[in-house]
Amino acid sequence: MLANIVEKWCLRGWYKNQKIPDLCGGAEQLQTLFRFRAGIEAGISWLKRCFGLSRCHCKGSERFDSHCWLSVVCYNLVILARHPAPS
Repeated sequence: MLANIVEKWCLRGWYKNQKIPDLCGGAEQLQTLFRFRAGIEAGISWLKRCFGLSRCHCKGSERFDSHCWLSVVCYNLVILARHPAPS
């Protein structure tokens, strides 16, 4: 599925004057992609607001990498803590 979408966007793109649902394979798949994008953007927004990814005061690549890595790990731990495994 993803390979087909990438192929359509990269090879046929906007320059052929196609409508958006035609590029995505239909209106249902377009709606699914919009929902997926909204979910990703919500997660990124939460990472920026709550876990300090909006600004990094670290100097150097290694410290920047560790800052981002720890923020994402903390994000995942909070997600796991909010939704415990079913028993």
